[in-house]
Amino acid sequence: PELYLKLNSSDDKVVEEAHDKWEQALIDYKNHLHDISKFSEPIRKCAETLCLHDARFLNRPWPLEGEIVNLALEHQSKFIFLIYCLAERPLCQIVNQRWPFKNGSDYDQGILQHEILISSGHLMTIKFYEMFKHERQIG
Repeated sequence: PELYLKLNSSDDKVVEEAHDKWEQALIDYKNHLHDISKFSEPIRKCAETLCLHDARFLNRPWPLEGEIVNLALEHQSKFIFLIYCLAERPLCQIVNQRWPFKNGSDYDQGILQHEILISSGHLMTIKFYEMFKHERQIG
């Protein structure tokens, strides 16, 4: 919203800077979509459709250990189970929100990264080889 408001500024310099940022955001988004097309079908489907906004964790999301992790959430009258085949132990830290699915620095070895911003202000970063999603209607 802040960038959009700057596009309507009476200051031409502010509008020009906002326009450049807007254009860069579009380029970044197109690159992001191109990256998604390389993912396996289950991950691509999640990247294109999964929205966890206002979701509630049903299990304690950390500390997470082991090679496979299952996150259980409740969202919009559904139970959502996210199952990850881990590449390494998940990390939870306070940082800014970014794209939720991205190629990590280890993408050459098939490692992907899912970042989940939690209402506490923490960001859970999960590096994984494969991820599956299962949904079930509540009731």
